Amino acid sequence: MGDLNGDGYPDIAVANRGMTSYICFNDGKLHFKCNPLRNTPSPASILIADMDKDGKNDVIFPCRDNCQSRVFFNRDLAGEGRPWGPANASIRAIAVADLDGDGHPDIAACPEGLGCFVYMISADLNGDGHPDLIVGYVNAPGVIYFNDGTGRNFVAHRFGDGKGAIYGMASGDLNGDGRLDLVAARSDAPSFILFNRGSD
Repeated sequence: MGDLNGDGYPDIAVANRGMTSYICFNDGKLHFKCNPLRNTPSPASILIADMDKDGKNDVIFPCRDNCQSRVFFNRDLAGEGRPWGPANASIRAIAVADLDGDGHPDIAACPEGLGCFVYMISADLNGDGHPDLIVGYVNAPGVIYFNDGTGRNFVAHRFGDGKGAIYGMASGDLNGDGRLDLVAARSDAPSFILFNRGSD
C-alpha cells in the first residue's frame, strides 16, 4: 500500500497468483479504479516502495512460479517493467530496505528453493541503525537475520515454537519502551507477539 499517483491517498497493489496482478487507485473515498500490471502472471506477494529515489513510489513484483520478476517504475506503471533477479524465479517473499547503507533501497528475496515458503519483512530490531530481515517459515521457527550493515553478513536468531505457518508479520513499538516489537500471524497455530527486551 502506498500513494502511486501523488494525490495523497494510499493506493493498493494486489498480487494474484495464477492470474494478472493489479494496482488500484484510491479516490480518497475508498472507491478504487484497478489497472492490470503487465507480465505479472504469478506472484505470492507484492510491494510498493520508491526504488529509484525520485520521490515517487514504484511497484515491486516478485515471480512465484518460474517467471521473471519486475520493478514497475512510477513513470511507466502501464509498461513492461524492468526485470530483476533470475529469469525463472520462484520467490515467495520479499522485503525492501537499504541493507548495505549506500542510500539506495535493496530487494531481499526469499526463493522457495532455499526453504522460504511464506513471509518476510525488514526492521531494525536491535537498534543499531541497520535494517534486519525477519523471515517466516512453515512448521519451523521464524528467523531474525541481524544485519552487520554490509547487507552481506547476517547473524541468525530463531524465534517461535516452529508450529504452523507464519503468513504475516509486522513490527512496531507496542509497549512504548523505544524498541521495535514483532507480531506474527500464523495458520494452524496461535499467532503471537514478541516483545523486544534489547540486549538484557
